[in-house]
Amino acid sequence: MCVKSDEQILYECYLKLSVEAETKAMKKNNVSAKNDKKLIEGINSKLSLLLVYLDETNMLTTAEILKKLISAKGMYMQFFQVKGRNPKCVMGSMNDKMDRLIRAVARHEANILQSVRNQEVGGERIDL
Repeated sequence: MCVKSDEQILYECYLKLSVEAETKAMKKNNVSAKNDKKLIEGINSKLSLLLVYLDETNMLTTAEILKKLISAKGMYMQFFQVKGRNPKCVMGSMNDKMDRLIRAVARHEANILQSVRNQEVGGERIDL
């Protein structure tokens, strides 16, 4: 039996969620490619800095990390919605960056979950 880490479980859940978002977005044709292109450019401009913040955790407090995680998850979902509606708007390297982003999010959330398990009475019963 293969035991998966919390990080791997979270990562796989985010991948499933992205596929669902992309599939749902394929059905919506009322958003222009021009608007989606602007959205992707905005995401791309913020993505590199967000990756640096999430990879170099000693730069941020816990509260700041939580804000970055919320921002990262929103960008992740927007990216896959745009990818479903207008795949031509998505730049090639963004898929890899989004994968790195969601891996960083999963890593941080797994750490948060582990700290809850350690601090809370009965926390060891928390299971993904």
